[in-house]
Amino acid sequence: MKEKERNAFISKHREDMDPEMALAIVEMPSAFSGILNSDRTHVVDRALRAQHGEKMEQLTLLEDAIATAESALNAGAEELRTGADLRPSRSSSARWSR
Repeated sequence: MKEKERNAFISKHREDMDPEMALAIVEMPSAFSGILNSDRTHVVDRALRAQHGEKMEQLTLLEDAIATAESALNAGAEELRTGADLRPSRSSSARWSR
């Protein structure tokens, strides 16, 4: 199958793909199957959700919580640096200076 036809086929059948075909795609890097990385990622995600549905939902919630916490931490640190009038130091021995 030509590359363009293969990518169109995979995109069309991502949701209802034959399990054996999905397994063949998941087991090898996309360079071997020739499918797009985004299509392979989608197939892997669907396979993981099918096998570990509830755990994958929990993982997604935890990843979202971590991203939110990191964002809040960075915003708070920036606010503290601004309030203390600190800026990155040019010295290798100190990270911040006035």
